[in-house]
Amino acid sequence: GDPNPKHTLDPYAPMGVVTYRLPLQPHQSQSLIFKMPIAPLPEGSPEVEHVRAADYTKTLEETASFWEGLVAKSPPLRFPEAKVQSFVLANTITNLLAIDKVGDDYIMGVNKFQYHMYEVTDSALQDAALDDVGMEKIARECMVYNLRVQKPNGFFLDGEDAALYEAFGHVLWIWGRHYLLTRDMAFLQQVYPGVLKAMDWELKVTQSDPLGLMPAASIHDDALLKDCHQSGQDLWALVGLKNAITMAQAMGRGEDVERFQAEYQRFWNAFEKQLSTQLAKSGGYIPPALD
Repeated sequence: GDPNPKHTLDPYAPMGVVTYRLPLQPHQSQSLIFKMPIAPLPEGSPEVEHVRAADYTKTLEETASFWEGLVAKSPPLRFPEAKVQSFVLANTITNLLAIDKVGDDYIMGVNKFQYHMYEVTDSALQDAALDDVGMEKIARECMVYNLRVQKPNGFFLDGEDAALYEAFGHVLWIWGRHYLLTRDMAFLQQVYPGVLKAMDWELKVTQSDPLGLMPAASIHDDALLKDCHQSGQDLWALVGLKNAITMAQAMGRGEDVERFQAEYQRFWNAFEKQLSTQLAKSGGYIPPALD
């Protein structure tokens, strides 16, 4: 009952491990049923009672029936190899499980474990995967959430994450890609104001950069690059600009099309100039940094 116990443990003592020893007679069986909510529930709350009253067999049958109807009944991608087919279905369920529905928002998290959080770039890839397997309605709701997180300056991140400039390209890519796959004009009209805000942000940050590219950044947990222009971020910017053009064309916004095309060409010229310099030094392969 001590909420703050003080343990004196041998370095080899297992912590956080419980062992259940169940002596069984011949033909005897016993079941252990664990009821574990994803998030802690208040003691004595209706939710706790709901979990306590849940029947394992009934819950399993309901869960299997739900996923069978939503994912497995008529998958749009079919493969003759059973393991591959099962992998696609399991992956789709994993992506859907990652979504938190809060009010009217569909928030695509990375997963429900150590990364139970929304990440702009990760969620973009997961949203694209849902589009690929016929979950375009759910994918749309997740993509609209990017409008909710877009900052007043037009970017999608702030604070410590503000140097993850590739988020610009990821979001415009999935918005444009979703429209091209579905031709959902209502969706395009809904997100297009966000496209304009994102483009204003891109123009501002690249105009202030001495190379005319996404600013130098330090990304420690992935690229392990410090204070440099990162090739991948600029490639994602080009992808985002291409999709901005596509969406402007679909909206019939001629002035925006001309403006975005001019910016794409300017950015490409600046990128190609730096890339050519690095290719001459590297012997032909694209390095992770442009300087």
